[in-house]
Amino acid sequence: MLHDARPLKLTAVFFILTLVTMSCSFPLFPQPLAVQAVPLESEPAGWVYESISTPVSTVSPARSPQIVFQNDSSGHFDLFIMPADGSAPPRNLTNHPASDVAASCSPDGQWITFISNRADEDAVYLMDITGQNVRRVVSFPSALAKASTWLDAQTVLVLEDGGPSHRKMYLVDLSANRLEEFPGEVEIFFDIIPSPQKDAWLEVELESEGDLFDYEIFLYDASGAHQLTNNVKQWDLTPVWSPDGNLILFSSEMDGDAELYIMNRKGEIQTRLTDNQDRDLVSCWIR
Repeated sequence: MLHDARPLKLTAVFFILTLVTMSCSFPLFPQPLAVQAVPLESEPAGWVYESISTPVSTVSPARSPQIVFQNDSSGHFDLFIMPADGSAPPRNLTNHPASDVAASCSPDGQWITFISNRADEDAVYLMDITGQNVRRVVSFPSALAKASTWLDAQTVLVLEDGGPSHRKMYLVDLSANRLEEFPGEVEIFFDIIPSPQKDAWLEVELESEGDLFDYEIFLYDASGAHQLTNNVKQWDLTPVWSPDGNLILFSSEMDGDAELYIMNRKGEIQTRLTDNQDRDLVSCWIR
């Protein structure tokens, strides 16, 4: 592809994101989200959602940055949380026999939305970052949810991805428990990951050489395209920015299975966060 032409999109990308957000009927800037814990009548009796022994504080301003990710050590994906500096082991937030995927963190770092097939159907769920106060928000129309992102404090955008010819987005109103299809461009919301400072963005791109191919992470800024990873035949996926925009959390198969790593803007590995035989996929990085 013509990498040197991509920086021309930088201003246009952020302009479109601003216009779309302003056109929403929901608040542009994050507001406190009033959520009432509602027990799920359809859930099997006896399930306990608060599955971690030492809950993370949701009110302390001194809380260290955390990351939320998916891990399939149980045979299906659960959601885990751990300090971004790796100073403590991961803790299971969901611990449910159903698969929990496509998690995203609220702008204030207090809430997590995710898609789960518990109760025999795919649906959008909401919980706090301790894994408590879980409630079902609304049904999701398929089992193809791959990612989600918060547009503001009450609106989440969910990607349904069944391949290049089947990609749809849905707006979820958390206060009204409502879902509707969103006709915008998928690339703007899910393929382009803008930095907090809006001075650069990340993309995952397919690179091929002969019969070899893999997915690599690129950073685009005003100076051009910068390839951050280069692991032949190993996929590098799901990059997210640190809250200050200086570091990048991502999943990589560079050691044979998907693990979590942190690198700087030059692609230099700073920290390896996980080391297991399972798949670890990044969801979000919160303050």
